[in-house]
Amino acid sequence: MKMTIGQRIAKARVSAGLNQSQLAAELSVAPQSVQQWERNKTTPRRSRVESLAASLNVSPEWILFGKEPSSPSRNNSSYGIAETQHAYQVTGVVTSDEISDTVCIPVLNSAAQMTVGEEVKMDLADTQIILGKTLLEQYGLSEDDSAALVAVNDDMAPRIRRGDTLLIDCADKAAQDTAIYAITVGDQVKFRRLIAQLNGDWLITCDNSSHDCREETLSSDGFEQLNVIGRVVMVMGRV
Repeated sequence: MKMTIGQRIAKARVSAGLNQSQLAAELSVAPQSVQQWERNKTTPRRSRVESLAASLNVSPEWILFGKEPSSPSRNNSSYGIAETQHAYQVTGVVTSDEISDTVCIPVLNSAAQMTVGEEVKMDLADTQIILGKTLLEQYGLSEDDSAALVAVNDDMAPRIRRGDTLLIDCADKAAQDTAIYAITVGDQVKFRRLIAQLNGDWLITCDNSSHDCREETLSSDGFEQLNVIGRVVMVMGRV
């Protein structure tokens, strides 16, 4: 079974003889932060990964990917066990030489979600996508508000096909004409295009005319009642 980033942090911490509070003190963070990392609830920022690796005497690459760099600068043989990389490498976006300029974007589970109050909380899949910081800057995205989702059908083909990984701006939930949004319906995630109507309403539709996709018309107030995860910013294909 693949190890997650949180499991690798926990393994290295135990091997270093530290408890969560001691590690938190070394990093000047709250013990709850370490606890959240190890439970895969949150992921440390890249800058924090550097300090974390130094405290645990492992490499940042091992924490992020489960693999050592090709030319490690110090002896990390105890963590050099071959392991399937537990993160996507987006071809054409990030190269191994640019590792210090990357961020980890969580992949949300396309088939599970829970609602807390009026806020939709998506479950995390056991995967992350590694993207270049310049890519996020290009789209005006912040690391904290970015996430990824995998399309599970061809509702939006040919623009989005089943298996495609999509970059989502979770901070952008406002209606925009012709934009594609990720929304939750029950326990499923759907991708739909929003088209402005002359009377001020919004048409929610699919791109794939061959699919049995029910179009719906909503008022502006009606759109605000949808459980919107965020706007689809980029289709990254099958990464």
